[in-house]
Amino acid sequence: MTYFDKLNRPRVQAVVNLLTEAPFFYRTDDPEAFAYLRRHRAEFAHFYDEVYGWELLVDAATARIYKGRWHNPALRPSQRDAFDPTRRLDCIGFLLVLEFYERLLEAGNRAPTDEPAPRFAFGELFGFARDRLAQLGGAALDDDDVRRMLRQLMPMLERYRF
Repeated sequence: MTYFDKLNRPRVQAVVNLLTEAPFFYRTDDPEAFAYLRRHRAEFAHFYDEVYGWELLVDAATARIYKGRWHNPALRPSQRDAFDPTRRLDCIGFLLVLEFYERLLEAGNRAPTDEPAPRFAFGELFGFARDRLAQLGGAALDDDDVRRMLRQLMPMLERYRF
């Protein structure tokens, strides 16, 4: 198993560490290492697939390794560190954030990989979420509930670098 024989060992080691230290590796984290990964994507993908059974996913701005299943049955879901919103309002809030972001991209005629990413204020997201929930018949949530839902979701999104 010599996946990286012809590659620079310190650079390979740096990329492997970057991919495993956080759920997402962004081009802006380390542009040189990201370019190296993209240039040698096939070798890295082959390595992760054969050694771990993981899939390497890379686009123009983001890379990550995807683990399709958990191997240690002794670990409870609460002991796994994975982005897994389970509460109803977290799921609804996340979908609203995704739709809001998609609309920001459309309004700016941008692709998801364009840099820099669009920026917005919490109030803009709140207004969109409140209005969208009203359109969908989510009148059961008043302004305070919508604000609380989004404020509870934000630390999770920041932790996993969304």
